[in-house]
Amino acid sequence: MAGKNTEVKIISPKQVLPDLRGYTDSRSDWSQGDYLIFDTVNTIVRPATGEAEAGLYGLGIATQDAENGIPVGPYGSLATAAAATSIAMNGPIYGNTFKMVAKTGDTFYKGQPVYAHPSTGNRGVAATAAATATAPVGVYVGPITVSSAAAGTEIECLIGSAYPTSVLKF
Repeated sequence: MAGKNTEVKIISPKQVLPDLRGYTDSRSDWSQGDYLIFDTVNTIVRPATGEAEAGLYGLGIATQDAENGIPVGPYGSLATAAAATSIAMNGPIYGNTFKMVAKTGDTFYKGQPVYAHPSTGNRGVAATAAATATAPVGVYVGPITVSSAAAGTEIECLIGSAYPTSVLKF
């Protein structure tokens, strides 16, 4: 799915890694609006592949598209440019409200913690923690209760960062 701006409210934007130069590689493919983590084993930034790592190593929401760890330019990817690795790339933002994709069938109540749900996509959130994930990535801040979310339902969530302490902060 093509990236899109999912930011709803600018509250208190913060960044753990403001410049991703040197923090990406060929596994660093994402779209604007995706929830990103810091992979401590490979020391790169990439989308979460599991619920647990999102709650432990979460950085926030991508502000631009990346392909092979290189920003995607306005006329296509710069991924084949020899000097592209020296291009600055804005890091993920947390502390703001973003539209996230609700896990199908889940019910979200105002003020409820939300948990990463990568199988819904890199913007997916669930109302309850998976067995492998106990740390939330944000809080549902929408104006109404969403009962039994239909597939593709977007909900407003205040997104935090857990890295480097594994404690969610805004």
